[in-house]
Amino acid sequence: MESLCTIDTREFEATLKALEQKQFRYATAVALTRVGQKVKNAIRGTMQVSFDRPTPYSLNSLVLIPATVTSLSAEVRIKDRGTGGLPQSVFLQPEVQGGDRQSKGSELSFRSKGLLPGGMFWVPGAGAKLDQYGNMSRGQVLQIVSAVRELGAGAAGAPTRKNKRTAKLASQIFVGKPAGGRLPLGVYQRGADGSLKPLMIFVSEPHYKVRLPFNDIASTVYATNFETEFSQALADALNSAK
Repeated sequence: MESLCTIDTREFEATLKALEQKQFRYATAVALTRVGQKVKNAIRGTMQVSFDRPTPYSLNSLVLIPATVTSLSAEVRIKDRGTGGLPQSVFLQPEVQGGDRQSKGSELSFRSKGLLPGGMFWVPGAGAKLDQYGNMSRGQVLQIVSAVRELGAGAAGAPTRKNKRTAKLASQIFVGKPAGGRLPLGVYQRGADGSLKPLMIFVSEPHYKVRLPFNDIASTVYATNFETEFSQALADALNSAK
C-alpha cells in the first residue's frame, strides 16, 4: 500500500543538529572559561602560600583569556607588560620553570659602567629601606642608580645632577669592596664618621627552584572541574534554547 503523505524531515534534522552543535560549542566555551577562572584562583592561592609576602603586583599578575564558540580554548597567563615596574613575567618565570633570574634594569646599568661583575646580582644590604613585603623601595633603587651613574668603581665622584638629594648621596656613595676584606663587594653609603652602610650587596647568580608549578596546577583543576562545569553549562544552554 502506497503512503498517502511523505514528509521530508531532512531540513528539520539539519536545523536541529546545527542547534545542538551550537549549544554544545557554547557550553564548552562557558565551561572552559569557568575552569580557567578556577585555575587563575588556584595559582594565586599557591602564590600566597609558596611566596614570602607576595606583593599585590605579583598576585595581580595573572590574566584570563576566555574561550569563545569559535576558539574553544581558555588561557591563563602571566602579564608580560609592567605598569611602571618590571613586567611580572620577567621575575615570575623562574618561579614557574626554575632556573636563573633575569637581570633588573639597575643591574644592567651597573654592568654598563663596569661596576657589577658578570654573573653577579644585587640584594638589599642592611642599610636598605625595605617595604612591608621585604623589597627595597623603588624610590631608593632609582636614587642609588642615579647617584652611581656619576661614579667610577670605588670612587666618590663629583656629581653634576641638580637634584640635591641625589647629589648628596652621590658624594657619599662607594661602589666596590671596602678595604680590609671583611665586607663584600657592593654599594655603600659613607657616613660622616667614615663608617660604611651597605645599601646593596653583590652576590652570585641566584638559581630558583620551581615554586609555582603552573601547568600542574592547571591540569589538576581542569581534570577535577571540567566535566561538572560542562554538564551544568550544557543543561543551561539547552534550557535556554527551549
